[in-house]
Amino acid sequence: MIISPDKCSGSGGCRACVTTCPYKAIHFNEDLKIAQKCTGCAHLLDNGYKVPRCVESCPTDALRFGEENELKMFIEGAGVLKPETGCSPRVYYRLGIEACGFRAEYFSDLNTSRDVNLGDMPLEKER
Repeated sequence: MIISPDKCSGSGGCRACVTTCPYKAIHFNEDLKIAQKCTGCAHLLDNGYKVPRCVESCPTDALRFGEENELKMFIEGAGVLKPETGCSPRVYYRLGIEACGFRAEYFSDLNTSRDVNLGDMPLEKER
């Protein structure tokens, strides 16, 4: 999902998308008076980058980005957040409990990504 700044700021910043997003991925920028969220570096991908910056800079290779069919071996056994919303999410997470706590692997074939507080959002396996 990409937010249109012209339409959002034109409404004076109603914040409806902020309150209704089931993933709590949208925040309101008080300075700019618009709703914002991570775009998965869509502007960079449109200009030749192969992956979003978060994937490029991840030191542990926990983040993956690409076409779903190319990531099948990573996606198998992964889950999506809040599948009951009916939003058909295509961002997949794998969780593992390690000695240091939780580890999350993020796989996406969309031009979106976001930070997730895993304590607030239970993982459910895609059926």
